[in-house]
Amino acid sequence: MKSLFFIFLMVVGCGVAVGLTREYIFFNYDYSWYSAQSHCRQHYRDLATVTSNDENERLLQSGFGFYSSWIGLYMSSSGTWTWADGDPSLFQKWNEGSLYFQYNNYCAYTYYNGLWLDGYCENGKSFYCYRFLILVKENKTWEEAQEFCRTNYTGLASVTSKTSLRQLNLEAVGTETESV
Repeated sequence: MKSLFFIFLMVVGCGVAVGLTREYIFFNYDYSWYSAQSHCRQHYRDLATVTSNDENERLLQSGFGFYSSWIGLYMSSSGTWTWADGDPSLFQKWNEGSLYFQYNNYCAYTYYNGLWLDGYCENGKSFYCYRFLILVKENKTWEEAQEFCRTNYTGLASVTSKTSLRQLNLEAVGTETESV
């Protein structure tokens, strides 16, 4: 039986991953920020962290035009905006005139214009989760790739949207194998 060799992608389930591609997943559920965070941590990595204009655009594209959706930014007890994964917020896209409520129990959500607003974390909204995708440049059969990913991470990536497919194609450009 002929083996098919390819580069494989794996979903990171834990650990710090720098310089990797975030995949954003949108949920049109009416959840509080805390319930949304619990859902994201159980099924993905966390509520969405956004660190650049490019990531903000990809996040919004994954939401199919929905807005007023939770992201992972919240007002910490120290009075600073912090991401759900604990990272400080170095990138922000606040809507002009927002930040009315700089108190604990206030969290950030997307607005129709792509900018962010803050609101009471207990309010129900749709939300964005994220997970990291890693491109591993090793030749493996599908079975070997699956075993490797399950052993070291959570599994092979599942492409669920055109936006994700475009991002993965960009990641795969310049690889040295014939298939991904």
